[in-house]
Amino acid sequence: MKTEKKRYKIKEFSTFFLALPVLFCLLFCNGCSKSFQKTVTTFACDTVVTITYYDKKDEKAVNDALSYLSELELVFSRTKENSELYALNEALHKGEDFVVGKDLYQALVMSYEAAKESDGAFDFTLGNVSDLWNFTGETPHVPDAAVLAEALSHTGCEKIHLEGIFVTDAEESNPGGIVSSEDASLSVDLGGMAKGYMGQKLKEQLMEAGVTSALLNLGGNVVAIGKKPDGTKFQIGIAKPEKDSSEYVSTVGIANEAAVTSGIYQRYFEENGKWYHHILDPKTGVPVESDVASVTVIYRDSGMADILSTTMFVTGPDYAETYVKNCPQDITVIYVMKDGSLKEFSNK
Repeated sequence: MKTEKKRYKIKEFSTFFLALPVLFCLLFCNGCSKSFQKTVTTFACDTVVTITYYDKKDEKAVNDALSYLSELELVFSRTKENSELYALNEALHKGEDFVVGKDLYQALVMSYEAAKESDGAFDFTLGNVSDLWNFTGETPHVPDAAVLAEALSHTGCEKIHLEGIFVTDAEESNPGGIVSSEDASLSVDLGGMAKGYMGQKLKEQLMEAGVTSALLNLGGNVVAIGKKPDGTKFQIGIAKPEKDSSEYVSTVGIANEAAVTSGIYQRYFEENGKWYHHILDPKTGVPVESDVASVTVIYRDSGMADILSTTMFVTGPDYAETYVKNCPQDITVIYVMKDGSLKEFSNK
């Protein structure tokens, strides 16, 4: 079924006819190029990161980007004791104000604005709640209801205060800011946007170094620089949202933009026969229960795409439809539903 309106479109169709042909095209086409192509791989932020580039002269720029990624990890990691975010949370737990650098402050401002705009559907203060579920640890489990309720009472963006620092005679007009909170039990967690933010920063640095064609993948957060050398868009497969599945339900072409997916298959555990995924409802503190299996957002800014994919998983298709309709920039949102159907909203 396809319905079109003036500024955006809605599509719903079965994935049955798409999965196998698309997988074949991806594999076949990837073996056809005879031009230079190199992929470097590293591990950062608890995920595999790859950068594929198409010009030998870009090697230094790519290596510099990997070094920059290591620096950014020491900004945004919530678990590394030598990271800036870890230090911020330690200060907040002591009731102290904390001065953060430019990147962390910008990410906090983006997150705060997104939380306000989404009425809390995006929440960057769920650190203590996430810890109770322990999705990234060795023993994830369903937390005690009373303990969960107590942790949930120490969340909410309204409890975070951000004050920018502006130095007019410095090269950096916005070197950072001051973060404070009246709730000493609150913990900031930027897992819903950090990889997207870092992907955007890597893209900007690579482009400043003269890279015109490259593809970055930070654990499923895919960022394109320009187009492929032959002038075509990069083809990105949207994974079938099932555990251990290597199939695609669809593909999308991206050029100089990002494609970010949030889904139930990325981190999860089973307890007493029930499957619990890692995307929490900020209002209840438990995994979102809906008909949505995954949502992919294609947008010019990777950090914002990451925020939106998390938000739109929590809010569902109706929110996404309205957002796309009113968005002044090009955006595409693709839902994979649990029944296997797709829903697409786009203003392109």
